[in-house]
Amino acid sequence: MDIEAISGAATVALASTILFLLIAKSWSALSRTVGSTPFFAESIMHEAAQRFRDELQRLSNSQAIYLSGTLVFLVLFGAAYLLQAGNLFAGYPSWQLWLQVGFLATAALFAGWRLARTVLAYRQVQFVHDASVAVGHQLQQISTGANRVFHDVRTSAGVVDHVLVGQTGIYAINVVAKRSPKNGSFHIVQ
Repeated sequence: MDIEAISGAATVALASTILFLLIAKSWSALSRTVGSTPFFAESIMHEAAQRFRDELQRLSNSQAIYLSGTLVFLVLFGAAYLLQAGNLFAGYPSWQLWLQVGFLATAALFAGWRLARTVLAYRQVQFVHDASVAVGHQLQQISTGANRVFHDVRTSAGVVDHVLVGQTGIYAINVVAKRSPKNGSFHIVQ
């Protein structure tokens, strides 16, 4: 393997992958804005942890875009290397080729960092989502008779996870879920 072949193949693969990612991110943003509003939005009640479910969907789409971008890069790198894309940089000084490889490595590290951040954010939102759903389901079970439960209620101070309205009063419940550092289990603070 020589530096010209690696530089040429990586340049072709990176340029194509960046174009792919720009198109995929644009398409994702367009589809979120165009098709995201329900027809009867004012009349639809939120389910427990609906906003977390929406965030999980967004993070899942982002993960899929980054992972497919990685696959596109690897496939195009292999194809460009086999098709001898190194001829693009024939005759260039070695220091320029190494500088380009350094730039490509930096771009790869940045993409890996973004993917890792997305995966960690997904795990955290999944944890909070599950806790909020668990509390919401428990509230649904205890709301009998004249009691009613509402989820993800928007107020001027922010979003309240659950509101329980009953004959004895109105209760606002925000769920705070924390992982236990001892044994990996969790507990819900209400």
